[in-house]
Amino acid sequence: CPLSDVDGLVCSDRGTCRGAASGTDAECVCEADYYGAACGVYCTAAACESSLGLANAQCNATTGACECQDNNAGHFAGAVCDDCATLYWGPECDRACPCNGRGSCDRYTATCACFESSNGHLASRAATDTSLQRVLASRAATDTSLSARTTMQDTLPVLRAMTARRCTGALSVTVCARATGVAAATGTQQRVLASRAATDTSLAHRALSARDGYIGVLCEVLNTEFSVAGSATPGDLTAAAGAELVGSSATAPSVLFRDSAFGVLYSGATALAAFASEGWGNGTLAYLGEAQVDGNAIGSIGVLNATHIVVRTAPGNANLTLSSFAVRRGTDVWIRNVTATALNGGASVQRTRSVVRNRKMGVLATPDGENITLSAFDLATGTMAAITVNASTDTSTVFIQHSVSNVPGLAVTVDGAATFVGFGNVTDSLSSAPRSVVVLATQRTLAALAPAASWWFTIYTIDAESGDVLASRSSTELVGATAPCNHTSGTVQCPYVTRCVSSDELSVLVCAASVYASDNTLLIALPLENVTGGAPLLLEVPEGGNVTAAAFDVLDSCVLLGMAPFTTSTATSVYRVRVTTQALTLVSQLRFALAGAAYPVVQQMLVNSSSRSLFASLMAASSSSLGASSASVQHINLFGIWKVDPRVVDRDGGTLVTYIGTGFIASPTPMCVLTDDTGATAEAPALFANDSTVYCNATLSVAADSICDTATLNLRYANRTTATTLVTMLRPLSATVVSAATETRGGIEVPSHSLQDVASFITVIGYGFVAGATAAACRHESSDGTTVYFTAPNATFVNSTLVICHQPEGVAPTPPGSVLRYSHDGFVYSPTSVPFVVVGEFSGVVVSFASGLTSSAIRAAEISLVPPILVQTTDALKNLLGLFDATSLTARCSLVLPLLSADFSGVQAAVVDQDSLQHITANGVALFDNITLIKPAAGSLALYCYVTANLFSVGEVTVTVAPGTPSQMLIVSPQAAWLSGVLTTLVLDPSPEITLSDAAGNVISDLDSLPSSIDLAYVNANPLTNEDGTTTSTSGSVLTGASVAADGTYTFSGVSVQSPFGQVVQLRFTADGIAQSLTITLTQESCTPSEYGVAGTFSCAPCPADAVCDGSTTVAAFPGFWRSSAASVVMYECTPGDACPTALTCAAAYTGAVCGSCAPGFGRSGTSCAACASAAANWGVTFAIVAALGVLVYALSVHTVAFTAIEDVAAGLAERVHEDSGVVSVVAKLVVSHLQVVALIPARALSLPQW
Repeated sequence: CPLSDVDGLVCSDRGTCRGAASGTDAECVCEADYYGAACGVYCTAAACESSLGLANAQCNATTGACECQDNNAGHFAGAVCDDCATLYWGPECDRACPCNGRGSCDRYTATCACFESSNGHLASRAATDTSLQRVLASRAATDTSLSARTTMQDTLPVLRAMTARRCTGALSVTVCARATGVAAATGTQQRVLASRAATDTSLAHRALSARDGYIGVLCEVLNTEFSVAGSATPGDLTAAAGAELVGSSATAPSVLFRDSAFGVLYSGATALAAFASEGWGNGTLAYLGEAQVDGNAIGSIGVLNATHIVVRTAPGNANLTLSSFAVRRGTDVWIRNVTATALNGGASVQRTRSVVRNRKMGVLATPDGENITLSAFDLATGTMAAITVNASTDTSTVFIQHSVSNVPGLAVTVDGAATFVGFGNVTDSLSSAPRSVVVLATQRTLAALAPAASWWFTIYTIDAESGDVLASRSSTELVGATAPCNHTSGTVQCPYVTRCVSSDELSVLVCAASVYASDNTLLIALPLENVTGGAPLLLEVPEGGNVTAAAFDVLDSCVLLGMAPFTTSTATSVYRVRVTTQALTLVSQLRFALAGAAYPVVQQMLVNSSSRSLFASLMAASSSSLGASSASVQHINLFGIWKVDPRVVDRDGGTLVTYIGTGFIASPTPMCVLTDDTGATAEAPALFANDSTVYCNATLSVAADSICDTATLNLRYANRTTATTLVTMLRPLSATVVSAATETRGGIEVPSHSLQDVASFITVIGYGFVAGATAAACRHESSDGTTVYFTAPNATFVNSTLVICHQPEGVAPTPPGSVLRYSHDGFVYSPTSVPFVVVGEFSGVVVSFASGLTSSAIRAAEISLVPPILVQTTDALKNLLGLFDATSLTARCSLVLPLLSADFSGVQAAVVDQDSLQHITANGVALFDNITLIKPAAGSLALYCYVTANLFSVGEVTVTVAPGTPSQMLIVSPQAAWLSGVLTTLVLDPSPEITLSDAAGNVISDLDSLPSSIDLAYVNANPLTNEDGTTTSTSGSVLTGASVAADGTYTFSGVSVQSPFGQVVQLRFTADGIAQSLTITLTQESCTPSEYGVAGTFSCAPCPADAVCDGSTTVAAFPGFWRSSAASVVMYECTPGDACPTALTCAAAYTGAVCGSCAPGFGRSGTSCAACASAAANWGVTFAIVAALGVLVYALSVHTVAFTAIEDVAAGLAERVHEDSGVVSVVAKLVVSHLQVVALIPARALSLPQW
């Protein structure tokens, strides 16, 4: 047991010692508030809070060290444990973040911040931390993500939370992270935190990294990565010069245009830059040079004619006139700088639509003395819109000027300060043709003064021809009731629309609403065919409150948004959002790297759908216009991979892999690129399905270590390839399967079997199973693989040594010898297999020895036990039913076939216990382990076993009965001719021949089991003639032996015997190891039939009269003759003759010599003896005679006797004296007295002479 380091006491005398779970060690069970291996550490949460200043503390369950509370009551972190641990939020930090386990969230608003690193604890905990999953599930009801909302009113709380973000936390801090709104620890607190990191188990200290690749407000969307095909930076330019080409800031105007005929990309803000751009070549960009125009903001770039492009600029004054400049087309004309040629206003231009924003261009003089703050030019219609804002009235006026037509200028005033102006086309019920409209967004700056009528923003659509306001959609209509806001302070900061972009092809107008200093943007989509009342689609996107550029990828039904966060520490990015009539869906996000000390801002974007290209101009803010320029133009691939299925593919390849992503096209032919850990790359042609799906056959993995190999997947079009980092594929070796089992309805495991027609879980044990194998499958097939019985897809991974396969319903029984295999990808199945069959209903039985041997042997004995026999129920295919057989059937075993027996349940005479031949099956098995045979004969013995429910299914086992150990001797030679000589000495012929047998009587021929010899002993008596002529006998013992012959027999030759009449000779055979000797009594030589042998002599005598002789010593008297003894040869005739049934016995009524006397109970009746009468009758007669005599005596004597004396009479005591009796009475008295005396004589006891 653990001992205290201080006093050596067991468990420091503050706990009890018990055996540990390992079974080999001991451990302490500590009392409350004591911790450590020996219970030597005292700790309480209160002590931790008071001594270390921790707000929410607990004691480590193992070490007793103070740490932040981490249980169901709250999950805390931070230097003093007053902040929520990663993945939790709420005042008590007891609510799980709604970030799908892929990000942290704000303590009070639950706003998610997705993790960015590539590996971490959350991924590894996913398989075991089910509590997190339960918490996330319970949070579904309170999920406030805008992407999960279906009504405008539901978005209001989140939009308000966006405007009300503040720094939280109970610490006295000086630092607040604006991106998350979470208070940061001070330096001292960070040092305390670092010192406790080794023992702190809170999630905050384990969330250094987590699963990456997820984006969105709740980190719920797996990112479809952009890849940059090429990038170009104008060289040797200052920041000011770079700003002329791509734009100076997020609010500066810029234009992108690609001349596809010559492969030149043009970028311009106030000057023009040209870049060589390839389509499907390699996607690279090369800076060609620049051209100066008039210094005004470039409003549009387009094709002028076959040799030139046209550049239009817009002056910052009220006349809204455009200037046009021509630049030669092609790449070879650019040496470094070229000159733009001014054109007159009537030049013909090939127009395409380009919406340009020019926010805060400066103070320009207007007829009304107002300031132009925004302007836009529509190249398709040659229309310009300029905006002025009247801060005092909180109104905006849009001036619409058609520069290439005779339409007079228009002026339209609306409520609110303008934040965006652009152009679009709408189709409504009043006009079948699209109508050009000005899209204007305004912000209500006086909302704080009139809260009852306040709205945040309004989106106007104004007819560009008539100036009519076709629709005005306010924030109250789009996102719900509006709380009062203020632009610079207050709990709610005012949202406003930063940009709108429309697509005629998709018939949608998408606007972005942002909140100052917030990282999120709310996207609002309105249908162009019903701008007045069409239901808006809403989507919240994080990491960007200012949309600086927008463009549509019509082929992919997506809008692309350049996001510029207000927080300078947050990366700028490009979002891709899919637009449908039902929803806005976030697809992907591309974050840009730092450009020097700042993140670049996307100034303008241009989409070329046919080449799946996005061209973007970027500029990072600079503190000095003389510094080096950070301007650049990037070529971004608009095709990307979102995920691959299956993600786990056997290293042998061949399976069909589905690439799922966005922006796929059929031509040029896509190629799937697989790169192993070693850098080895293999490619396979892809089969195009649609814009989001292509198919490839997985190639063979050539990695040296393919157990843990991870392949990176990309898609290549011509020379442009994705640069995927999030989508990988595991390429393991085929798994090895060891066993498979299912369960009965009672939950009992059944190895290698399942039940027909029932959906079952098959537990497969082996090694090499891989998590994440979405196409993992099990296949049940014949052992040679030629027949597949079923394939079970969607195998469930449990761990690397166990998977669960799912047997479908309706599977029929499969034959014995079938197997089960496993596949990571449903195509390449493991070379190893395990036995597995599907069993059906009861049909018959199979019989075998319990030992598993096909045959068994026993040794014969007095009783021999048969080896245990198994009778197992089977289906029609002979599959064992086992635990799937819940019935109780009567099973029998027999020595004869049941169909050949009239009574198949009759007595088996060769079996000791008849009950041992019958058992009841349990779980499909009956065990016959007590069948005992009586003296079984050597050889093969068949036992037939069956179930009485089906006598036609009989199983047979064969028992080989081998001779047992020698236990008795047998005479095998004929004995009928053997005689013991009397008159002469005789030799036994044939010679005695002996074999040995076991207790069952089986002759033993195995010489190794037999004794080497057998001994024979007997006594001979020979006649001896004395001097006086008399004959006597002399006796002598004879001892001889015989050795074992090759056939296992013992032969005794020349055995001669002689003895007088009446003295038999016995041959006694003995052998070593045989407890019981063999004794044979010989028959003596006989006299002639008319003679008899005189016992004790060697002579014969004539047969006496009245007797019959047979030549032996036996003399038999005639019937009716008696002799005194069996040795007597004198015969007496009996009278009557039947008194002597034999010569030595009398009949039942006779006894004595010659049977001449009557036996007791019999009396002589003439010459015969007859049975005496009944004793009861005799006694009755005797009693009657005695009674009669008594009466007679009384009458004749007693009655006459004088009973009184004379004196009595004289005295008067008697009446009279009797007179003297007569002669008769005297005589009678004498007779009676005589009879009395005679009766006293013991006549039966007297010995009377024989008469």
